[in-house]
Amino acid sequence: MKSIKLNSLSKINLYLEIGEKREDNYHNIRTIMAKTDFGDIIIVKYKENKAFKVNIRCNEIEIPLNSRNTVYKMLNNLNDIKPLNYEFDILLKKNVPVQAGLGGASGDGAAIGQWILSKSEFGYSRDEILKSAIRTGADVPFFFEKGIVEMGGIGEKIIKRYCLFDMHFIIVKVRNINIATDWAYKNYKKHLTNYNARINIMRNSLVNKDINGVAAALMNDFEPLVIEKYGELKSIKSKLLNNGVLGASLTGSGSAIFGIAKNYNEAIKIKESLMFQDTDVVVCRAVL
Repeated sequence: MKSIKLNSLSKINLYLEIGEKREDNYHNIRTIMAKTDFGDIIIVKYKENKAFKVNIRCNEIEIPLNSRNTVYKMLNNLNDIKPLNYEFDILLKKNVPVQAGLGGASGDGAAIGQWILSKSEFGYSRDEILKSAIRTGADVPFFFEKGIVEMGGIGEKIIKRYCLFDMHFIIVKVRNINIATDWAYKNYKKHLTNYNARINIMRNSLVNKDINGVAAALMNDFEPLVIEKYGELKSIKSKLLNNGVLGASLTGSGSAIFGIAKNYNEAIKIKESLMFQDTDVVVCRAVL
């Protein structure tokens, strides 16, 4: 069998606005996301086979190893588009926590899709890969885009791309707080917010590469709901702000809270000053 090591990425929602519920029971959203270099490791062994076959192993017991796994979904969706007559033996080494709002699973599915696209022997076009990505999950297509991206629909429609610039994050995840996206949408209630003013500040700050403006415009519609249920997250956000981050927010539907630091050294300094029990704290940066 041939073998390759892949490094996946995660994502941060700098802005997340929940819109109306659609006929398909999904909600329209407006979000601005950045990819980060905090990701998982995927070891893929593969060989030609008479039929499509996928075996997945993982270092975390809560990760599904069947058709619910995004890596499996991506490969299976590609096989549905046209036969993928290979056997894949995949070891997934998880670093990104589950149900944290960091898009770890979506990043894994995208990493597999990007690798398949890069190998001419598999014979898939970019359009075919992106079609599979959309079928795999709402966030998966985002990972195929460069820079910071504003997206709409259920998260699959590109509205605008922004140039990447230095952006460093401190991510805090409480180990025993896991939030299912389905729960967040089910319990979300619309509240009045001046969305246009906030998102315009964010857009202008991204265009001008103004990290202070970006930090000031952070917004997540899920945050009031999640913090009301999990008061510990409110305390974490306050501690991040008190220790020098430029701004802090929930990412995705949670439960991870992130802060934006002035630079890498400041991010490390803030991380070392934080004293949390039963939490994981990671410093990462925005990447293409």
